[in-house]
Amino acid sequence: VSVHFGDYRLANGINCAEGYVSECNKYVQDLEIEKVIPHPEFDRKVYLLNDIGLIRLNGMVTYSDYIRPVCLPTPATKKPKIGDVLVTSGWDEYINSLTFRKSQKKTLSTIIANDRCSAKYEYLLMVTEGQMCGLLANYSEAACSVDIGGPAIYSYKARWYQGGVIPYYSLLCELDLPIVYTEVGYYTNWIRDNLEP
Repeated sequence: VSVHFGDYRLANGINCAEGYVSECNKYVQDLEIEKVIPHPEFDRKVYLLNDIGLIRLNGMVTYSDYIRPVCLPTPATKKPKIGDVLVTSGWDEYINSLTFRKSQKKTLSTIIANDRCSAKYEYLLMVTEGQMCGLLANYSEAACSVDIGGPAIYSYKARWYQGGVIPYYSLLCELDLPIVYTEVGYYTNWIRDNLEP
């Protein structure tokens, strides 16, 4: 298992985005995983609480125009709040039952209150501390199984911060339900305590 950086298209290995201008990334990187650090209180049986972990790579990532880091929130960083917009990127497993997506997508969601989110799930899912919810602008681009682990980022003072992560149970293609994210800011201390020099 390795971590892949810089991919845009899954199908043919040619990483080009076409629009008004065609733009291609020729430098894709693969790094092996040295260590996986799951949260010690992760519990798949209880609505997947603490669904977060860290991966240590066995080498350094080379940044480029197409590979950039995202900042982790600190206690001084503004946290995402109700009404803020999160940007999620990833690959859908499918758009509908007939059409498969082959390239990256970007979706926007607006943060809503956790109690409102739980009510939309009719209390089959209780959203708790360490989680947050977003209503998608376009439900045809809902989180699907290939989006698991994808980032939910937000902008603050001209920087992008990781606000959330799409957890394992967000298998909601084409469903008119909020996306439940693991809230990264809630785990900042645990992340810092587990970063080895």
